[in-house]
Amino acid sequence: MAIASSGKQNESFDELEVMSPEARENYLNQRLCEAVGHAYRNTPAAREIFDKAGIKPDEIRTAKDLEKLPITRKTDLIERQRAHPPYGGFVAIPPEDVERVFISPGPVYEPLHSGAIKWFAKSFYAAGFRKGDIVINTFTYHMSPAGILFHEALRDCGATVVVTGTGNTDIQIQTMYDLKVTGFVGTPSFLMTIIQRAEEMGYNFRRDFVLKRAWFTGEMLSGAMRKTLEEDYQINTAQAYAVTEPGGALAYECREKSGMHFMDEYIVEIVDPETGK
Repeated sequence: MAIASSGKQNESFDELEVMSPEARENYLNQRLCEAVGHAYRNTPAAREIFDKAGIKPDEIRTAKDLEKLPITRKTDLIERQRAHPPYGGFVAIPPEDVERVFISPGPVYEPLHSGAIKWFAKSFYAAGFRKGDIVINTFTYHMSPAGILFHEALRDCGATVVVTGTGNTDIQIQTMYDLKVTGFVGTPSFLMTIIQRAEEMGYNFRRDFVLKRAWFTGEMLSGAMRKTLEEDYQINTAQAYAVTEPGGALAYECREKSGMHFMDEYIVEIVDPETGK
């Protein structure tokens, strides 16, 4: 989390968010070593990738060492799952311990564990969602992990979740009005569609609704749209960057809105596609 101008730290979801840069580097390197060792011991796919590259797990000690490993692309996941169904040899836990399976385009079958929910919960907590909020979740619950992941992460923050999913704009509006919804989870364009349609229906959105905060992913929130939502409708906005395959939010905003924070459990590597460096 960012440091507020008063010199005090913002409220954080857990102690990992306020680690010093040195502590964060040590934490990530330690977790990387644990993850690499666990993957090599427990997944045939990781073992094959390491052995084919001539790399031993104990050679990956820091984020810099990741350059030694070949890139695994989404097309590789699809091919491996076809050759070694259902998960391509990447699951490092007993099959009976898989809590949920989602499907992303490819198709890629995604076994998921509860850890990803915690990572999303941090992004909602940073956006101000708490117990007492009534939050409409407009992401799909069908096949994609988005709907249920966001739902359970909001519950981890104590919020009440209204299960709507995608589309049905008029019903969304009626639901927001009847239930006095205070929070919105979805894309910025869909929230603007809801506001514009509500006003076409005769509502004064700022007066008739009690929406206080909105959390967005799936689309970039433009500066102009943020200004409209915050100044014209008094809706506090926050955005996150999420990717389906890793099963979580990679980065998210806090109330300072001066850039995104990388999630504590990820190492983000920017790779030259030609050289792998």
